[in-house]
Amino acid sequence: MNDGYALLLSYAKSISVSLCGTLLTELPLAFLLGVRGRKNIGVVFIVNCLTNPTVVSIVFLLLCLPVSFIAVNIAVVILEILVVITEGAVYRRKLEGVRMHPYLLALILNAVSFGIGFLL
Repeated sequence: MNDGYALLLSYAKSISVSLCGTLLTELPLAFLLGVRGRKNIGVVFIVNCLTNPTVVSIVFLLLCLPVSFIAVNIAVVILEILVVITEGAVYRRKLEGVRMHPYLLALILNAVSFGIGFLL
């Protein structure tokens, strides 16, 4: 197996594991926090299917480059902040009948998902 193929497999595994873990964490948690209905759960699903692979891809690329571990961690923090802002904006526009503030919802969902992913 050549290095390019191994790198591609590693990337595919990173995307798959991260996205599955995120969805398995955030969808039930969103429901527990008051997100109800197919449309609303669908919004949470689609938003995560867009933001999670984007973050994982950027971090994976950074890990392939000669950058310091500190720089990668700073990038992760910045990316996660951007994800919360992006997801909160989408939730504000698209979720219906959810009592929790959309940015707080995005922050809680992402913090719990990130925390669980970090521990695993």
